[in-house]
Amino acid sequence: MFKKAIGITILVAVIGVLAFGAINRTSAKAGETLPAADVAAGYGNGNSNGWTESERASETPAAATMEDNSADGFGYGAGEPLIDTLPLGELNQAETDGLLFMYEEEKLARDVYTYFATLYTQPMFSNIAASEQTHMDSVGGLLERYDLDVPVADTAGVFNNADLQQLYTDLTASGAQSLADALLAGAAIEEIDILDLKARLPQADQADIQQVYESLLYGSYNHLNAFSSVYAQQTGVPYEPQYMSESDWAEYQAYLAENGSYYGGNGRGRGNGGGGGGRR
Repeated sequence: MFKKAIGITILVAVIGVLAFGAINRTSAKAGETLPAADVAAGYGNGNSNGWTESERASETPAAATMEDNSADGFGYGAGEPLIDTLPLGELNQAETDGLLFMYEEEKLARDVYTYFATLYTQPMFSNIAASEQTHMDSVGGLLERYDLDVPVADTAGVFNNADLQQLYTDLTASGAQSLADALLAGAAIEEIDILDLKARLPQADQADIQQVYESLLYGSYNHLNAFSSVYAQQTGVPYEPQYMSESDWAEYQAYLAENGSYYGGNGRGRGNGGGGGGRR
């Protein structure tokens, strides 16, 4: 009888341990955040970041892109050197002007998406706004590295660049009309950002600036894919490029195809703007 009681006690203890382990595993899985590098069928530069098929088809795409994976904004993909390990050269005027402008342009994206997040329930606006904050931090890190002052106060909707100020006014007004218009405004920002980055890259001689700009470019490709895909899903109308030329649009689609990415619209370039953003 005593042996039987001992056996029952041991059995209960074993079951308890197994149950406790299962609960811990379940709790850990429920609470864990899937890093962007682990998503299936993702896309990005060097670390397969991006959105899964379900995220791309939903209204809540993950905002994390390949440039968003380090706390200080200086980790840009597997195999790429950290910014602070690259040579610190002397900036030419084009590089200086480019950094100051790109900081404000990334702020434009963050501020517009943050505003849309107050109007619409889709988490994608706040998610991508958080990603744009990382973009700002990345460029801000370069400003600090080269002893340049941040060109504008961190006040929502306020810009030193008059063109960006007007763009903020126009896009927030148009995007406030409907969700579809907000998605179009978001896609327009990403197209303009892509064109400006492509214009600034050849002007940059410093390796650290080139690395950041390339990272931001791929991030903007990802964001454009998110906005255009959700627009097509919401409206049933294929997204048409608003600023990119046919060649720029073809290059963007080639990037998506090369990285196994899904594009939700089937628009073809009507290109309202040329290189460099078209609005400057």
